[in-house]
Amino acid sequence: MIDIEYLLKQPRSKINKIISQMTALFINENKASLFKNTDWFQTMNLQPDQYSKSFLELIDILSAKDCLDLSIIINLRMILGVWNNYTEDEFLNNLINKLNNKLSQTDTFTNLLNQGKYATNNIMADLLKLTALFQEDILNNYEKMELINDLMFKDKSITTLEFDLIDILMHILKISESDIGIIYLELQTLQDEFLCDMMLKTFEEYHLLSNSAKKRIDKRPFIKNIIIKNKWNTRSMFDIFSIYKNILDLKKENYDLLFYDNKEEELELPLNFLKPVDAKSQYDLAWKYIKGVDIKKDVEQGIKWLNLSAKNGYVYAQYHMALRYITGDAVEKDEHKAWTWLEKSALQGHAKSIYKLARIYTDGIIVEQDYEKAFQFYLMLANQNNKEAQYKVGIAYMYGKGVPKNDRLSFEWLMKAALRRHKESAHKISLAYFTGTGVEKNLLEAFKWSKLAAEQGYMFAQKNIAHAYQHGLGVSQNYEQAFFWYMKAAKQSNYEAQFNLALCYENAIGISTNYSKALEWYLKSAKGNFDLAQLKLGDLYFEGRLVSQNFVEAFKWFSKAAKQGNLSACHKLAICYENGYGVDINLNKALKLFEQSASQGHVESKYSLNFFYTTDQVISNNANPDTLISKNVKQSCTLS
Repeated sequence: MIDIEYLLKQPRSKINKIISQMTALFINENKASLFKNTDWFQTMNLQPDQYSKSFLELIDILSAKDCLDLSIIINLRMILGVWNNYTEDEFLNNLINKLNNKLSQTDTFTNLLNQGKYATNNIMADLLKLTALFQEDILNNYEKMELINDLMFKDKSITTLEFDLIDILMHILKISESDIGIIYLELQTLQDEFLCDMMLKTFEEYHLLSNSAKKRIDKRPFIKNIIIKNKWNTRSMFDIFSIYKNILDLKKENYDLLFYDNKEEELELPLNFLKPVDAKSQYDLAWKYIKGVDIKKDVEQGIKWLNLSAKNGYVYAQYHMALRYITGDAVEKDEHKAWTWLEKSALQGHAKSIYKLARIYTDGIIVEQDYEKAFQFYLMLANQNNKEAQYKVGIAYMYGKGVPKNDRLSFEWLMKAALRRHKESAHKISLAYFTGTGVEKNLLEAFKWSKLAAEQGYMFAQKNIAHAYQHGLGVSQNYEQAFFWYMKAAKQSNYEAQFNLALCYENAIGISTNYSKALEWYLKSAKGNFDLAQLKLGDLYFEGRLVSQNFVEAFKWFSKAAKQGNLSACHKLAICYENGYGVDINLNKALKLFEQSASQGHVESKYSLNFFYTTDQVISNNANPDTLISKNVKQSCTLS
């Protein structure tokens, strides 16, 4: 028997958390290993053969005592309802009826409207707390849904902005303790939606750990390891409105399974329902056919209604027709038709259509590249307070793409986005303050904005504040902090940061000397094609420092750096050709390399070039091959 007294002593948020975990075990007994270290699992006397019955009795008691949040009751009702489809349990059936009565006495709609009036920095947590309150009667009431959606957009609880997979899963890691139960239970009702499955797996990997274990975790590498382990695509982009729409569609399907008793029979729908005359109703009917809700699924019929709704000017229908023509989903792929529908919906102010059109003109896909038109679309959206578009407008002014270059206006637009925590904009604002471009130079402000972007995980900003800490630019010099931020950026494959991290290990900057670590990071940076790291590796192999002397390896790395225009590498490569270090002597190649680097101001190459001219070292292309023997070969002969 479950220890109910123990539960009743817990705060409401803790009860929600425990119930969400117990529900997961109720659904899948194989998850017992996930919860074996939790306090509730260890405190309660759990008997596997009696667990389901004990769990249902517990829900009955907690519900009667008003110990559960509304969103918990809603999702329990859905989960238990699905479970009831597979069992003939009188107690479960009675419990579901009690939950139904409780929900019928609650004004869920008002709760939803009130829920939409907050917006924290964790947009995924906000979204999942919001969708946890949706019931079947609201999802199928279009007037109520319109009111809710308008409020959600107004208060930024839902948005058209896109996030990559890492950012979304980072939001899942940052769920507050008080919201864990509500969100975990919500994710359990959303299985079979691929992004929700990713979020659920990430949630269980992290939030079921002890607090001490969580504190030891570096979150971004932790996320990346989960993604690699599950073979997910890190480049996937998701916009919040589409996630919101997919969740609500899935919830509607789940409710339809619960409340539609005569699944084998087609519904007799009124004539005015089957032949709606207004565009909005046509759009709604289209999705009913496409999803098979309240009517037999017929995608072809659904597309006809969607197309009619679009022709009648309904903006969401126009946008979805564009998406279908882009992907070829249930229609023949046609990029020009897609562009036509996007333009129609964009002219009605549809944010996602505007952004996509701007991208089309920027990239020159479907239509001819036109930076001026792209800029006008970005500006239209930027004036609607879309921070991604504000960033694009700032960048357009910065580089003069589609509009005359204007550093002051660039700074102003980037600042609008940066103030709304747009990390790329914050990074650009930092650079503007650092160089005095479009604003008065101010190292303190440069550091402030760079740190803001760095704390959001932007690797270029992380590298920059490491540099600031190392050299005392806008902040007190602090080698330990420099090392810390170089490591952050290096782990995200910033090759310059990897090079600087190697220097820290080699020269004991903020960390104890560790030559093997230094060599490891020099190699990572060099393999990332960072020329200074390639030059450094060439020097190390040439001098036999940190590694065994090897002229062939030195020549290889000097060559790689020289191909990128590194003048010092060109000079050292010339020395290799001049003296046969790791390569056959070739004075003509040596001369060309000395000339190349000297012409660009490399002082040592100028001296070497002068030596060539004054000592008449240049040889013809017909030189005796016997004289072109490398020093490496001579060394090996002597040693043998």
